[in-house]
Amino acid sequence: MTDKNTDPSKEHLKQLVDYFNNKKFNEVATLGERILKDFPNDAFVMNMLGLANFNIGKKTDALLWLKKAYEITPGNLETASNLALILHSEGKYTEAIPIFETIIRTKSDVPEILFNYAIALEKAGFLDKAESTYEKIIKLREDFGPAHYNAGLLMQRKGNTTQAVNYLEKAVALISANAEVIAALGSALKENGDYELAKEKTLTAISMKDDARFYFNLATIFRDQGDLVSAKEKYHEALKLQNNFPEAYNNLGEISRDEGDSEKAADFFKKALHMNASFGRALYNLGILYQDKGAFSEAAESFRESKIEDWKSRVCYCYYKGNDLAKFLSEFETTTSLPHWSPLLASLSAHYSKSYNKPDPYNFCSDPLKYVRIRTIPVLAESNSKFRTDLINQLNELEIGSRKQGRLINGVQSAGNLLRRKEDIFRVLAGHILVEIDNYVDELDKDCEFLRAFPKEPSFQSSWFVKMQNQGHLTSHIHETGWLSGVVYLKIPDNQLENDGKIQFGIDGDSYPNTNVTYPKKILDINEGDIVLFPSSVFHQTIPFKSKSERICIAFDISPPL
Repeated sequence: MTDKNTDPSKEHLKQLVDYFNNKKFNEVATLGERILKDFPNDAFVMNMLGLANFNIGKKTDALLWLKKAYEITPGNLETASNLALILHSEGKYTEAIPIFETIIRTKSDVPEILFNYAIALEKAGFLDKAESTYEKIIKLREDFGPAHYNAGLLMQRKGNTTQAVNYLEKAVALISANAEVIAALGSALKENGDYELAKEKTLTAISMKDDARFYFNLATIFRDQGDLVSAKEKYHEALKLQNNFPEAYNNLGEISRDEGDSEKAADFFKKALHMNASFGRALYNLGILYQDKGAFSEAAESFRESKIEDWKSRVCYCYYKGNDLAKFLSEFETTTSLPHWSPLLASLSAHYSKSYNKPDPYNFCSDPLKYVRIRTIPVLAESNSKFRTDLINQLNELEIGSRKQGRLINGVQSAGNLLRRKEDIFRVLAGHILVEIDNYVDELDKDCEFLRAFPKEPSFQSSWFVKMQNQGHLTSHIHETGWLSGVVYLKIPDNQLENDGKIQFGIDGDSYPNTNVTYPKKILDINEGDIVLFPSSVFHQTIPFKSKSERICIAFDISPPL
């Protein structure tokens, strides 16, 4: 009778190791299973079986054997390491994390182990813990380039673009021959508003490697600067290298939409969806096109399928605009347990509550007109202000694309993100605006989510100029994706009638269905150098004016909190 309490023979174990070292993994599996029939609790043999099965592609069997070995000898670091690494390689990050933590309790100063642990944490969504682990790795080994690289990507994901740039610059210094790392730095620089350096780094990456993603990033840099011609050219170059690139088709569709060609935009979005039927961004964008032409049922379906960003808000909007109150109320009810952070839902709730004389349950800002403020930027308001004149001259000289939209009559709106451009004058203006925003937040009571959750470091989600001519105006609208919106006035036509060219605020607009109630409104008298700040949920419009001179302003949205 075999004694199952003794160890396998040294001859069998030596043969097993020899098979493994000579990459005879099938022989390892056969011999290992034969040994375990007589010695079923031998963790070493299970380890060897796990690794052999992994190498011949039997990953389920590999994990089975390694888990059995770990159960028998949980304190064995070799077993734990093998199991953790294979779980990690198979994307089973949540399972891998506690195994890594077992190893780290004994080996807390091995950068390579910590690196794999940090990746698992990040993949499983534990971003703060991943960040601190990358920091620990870098303290242990300053020249560990991949740790700097991953930390930079993580910071970019968390919205800390300045820190992302710092990490990625170090990564580039350590891994200077890697085009991927240089391209990542270019992407972070773009997010941080340094478009020229972003362009330089991205072009360097392209010179090292002809990669569709790098051309895509370059196109996005051009697009953010308002250079739509160059952006389209680079998106098409990306598609030449990689035809199956739904993100490129989607972005071409967004440009076509901004240029006023809805039919061409729809074709691009459908091409993107042909490649990836569940591509949320393209579904969402199709929803916008349906919404804009009044096809609210189709729009609601597209938004619901997209499952991205504010899709629930958009579905509510479609039901409300389509005057289907039962569906609107049912859908709205599903949003009330979520943070009250949607300007679109806030506008819908305020309008419905006023129309039907009910309490407003959505506390983004329940009395939005109270938060409309007008102030003056002194350097712009001075008589014959050189800064204001220089700004107007710079706007007139800019080579920048325009964005067409149906709400703007007798006027032009710029593309790109004006206040994040390279020109010093826009950076200076951005600084003045941020000072006024700080003052605005400080002086108001924090009695709603709009102010309680106000972004700690406001950033310009979008910014653009609007130039209007005689009879120019902008119809009533809100800024659905913003948080705080604002306008800086550079030029106001002279000799206006009572309300000509002024800005009007209210809770009614965009052809929302109404019940013939009187909706509150507020009209502001504006002058050159004024800045108006307001929640992005408030309807606002420009009253038409008669004049031979232009009305020029710069508008912007501050991004919602992360």
